[in-house]
Amino acid sequence: MKNKLNPKFIFSAIIVLVATISFAQVSVGAASDSTSTVSEQVKITEEISAFEFLMKGGFFLIPIGILLFYTIVVIVERVLFIRRMTQLNKNMLNQIKGDLSNGNIQGALNSISSDQTAYANVVREGVLTVGRPIAQIESNMEKVANIEIGKMEKNIGHLGLIAGIAPTLGFIGTISGVIKIFYMISITENVSIGNISGGSSSSYFKSTGLGKLNKSIANGVTQNFPIGNGAYNPVQVKNNTGSADEFSVRVLDEVYANGTSGTASIKDRVKRTWDISKATANGGSGVDFTFVWNGSSEESGTVSNPILNHYNGTT
Repeated sequence: MKNKLNPKFIFSAIIVLVATISFAQVSVGAASDSTSTVSEQVKITEEISAFEFLMKGGFFLIPIGILLFYTIVVIVERVLFIRRMTQLNKNMLNQIKGDLSNGNIQGALNSISSDQTAYANVVREGVLTVGRPIAQIESNMEKVANIEIGKMEKNIGHLGLIAGIAPTLGFIGTISGVIKIFYMISITENVSIGNISGGSSSSYFKSTGLGKLNKSIANGVTQNFPIGNGAYNPVQVKNNTGSADEFSVRVLDEVYANGTSGTASIKDRVKRTWDISKATANGGSGVDFTFVWNGSSEESGTVSNPILNHYNGTT
């Protein structure tokens, strides 16, 4: 007797698999809104791993990933189990047929005992009821067949539940991302692609070395640089130079005497340095910067009137 999986469970598994694969300075200082040019550019491309790229999708990718892993485990385990339980041993059937023809029921049962497949369990029930009415034999064998099907479908029902949960988590994650986008737009009044695709306190480019985050900005356009070091300290750059230019940014977690090196300052300050450079000299009305930091970055209390310091190579 050949048993088949319920198509709705297979369809649920396919759905799951398809749905699932927020005092500073520029080149040293303390910060506020201002216009400035900066030092020479160091082009180092920052790369992220595939795992880091996936994690930028947000928290909801974690449960979705767990559900995907569980789905794969269930599918693989069920496929292997069903393949083993549905193997047909033709030699056993021929031997049983011979034993039954000779009236050797115990011999037939001994032949069946060596086979642990679903077919053997169904046939065993038939042999045990030999001599009873055909209808009763068929009924008993059908009951055993249903039991074997139940064993094969064990845990497959979970896939239907996952097929409903995973898209819901994906939808919630999408809505969460949209809310974050509109929040960023509301506080920056900037609808640029750089702002929309900007980072957050849990998702930003970390500048731990000389590498910088590079962006090409057209004239009149504002771009957000989602960058930081020990914390998320983004900067928005508005290009008013009259032509497109390439800007590069990194963040240091202190204010230094020589821009990005030397003795650390001991004055009241925002302990952040935004090292910003651009490809060409300023023109037009220059560049506007908007810096972001949190209270923990402020040394000796709250900075109420921050001043932007620009290191020009000597002071």
